[in-house]
Amino acid sequence: MEMARRLEVMDVEKYVGLTRKTGRRTVWNGIVREDMDALTIPHRWRKPRKIFVNSMSDLFHEQVSDAFIIEVWRVMRETPHHNYQILTKRPERMAELVATKIGEVMPNVWLGTSIEDASVIGRIEHLRRLSLPSFST
Repeated sequence: MEMARRLEVMDVEKYVGLTRKTGRRTVWNGIVREDMDALTIPHRWRKPRKIFVNSMSDLFHEQVSDAFIIEVWRVMRETPHHNYQILTKRPERMAELVATKIGEVMPNVWLGTSIEDASVIGRIEHLRRLSLPSFST
């Protein structure tokens, strides 16, 4: 949240109005924005990169539309020279969308879930249900 606040102060438009101060803490105000313009960036990068998708948010947040997630998957499919990392606290939604609307996890996509304590260890089961690509060494 502090990074989002700093970016807002630096006039990065997509971060304007996303945080508020509460005492000394910066907190998220609940607004979710889908940044369609950012989806064009990987096509411009010729040299392979490791890309942390939504590093400051969660692609599978309930306020992110299925249509946007499908567009993210399209970009990842069209740019196989990059490796994409997606980390979510909502692996159940990720597994559901892959199974029903996306259909595949490409070899250049790394999926993971946050398990911050024992109370959410069940999240890993959603990843286990995914049909992930096999890798040869």
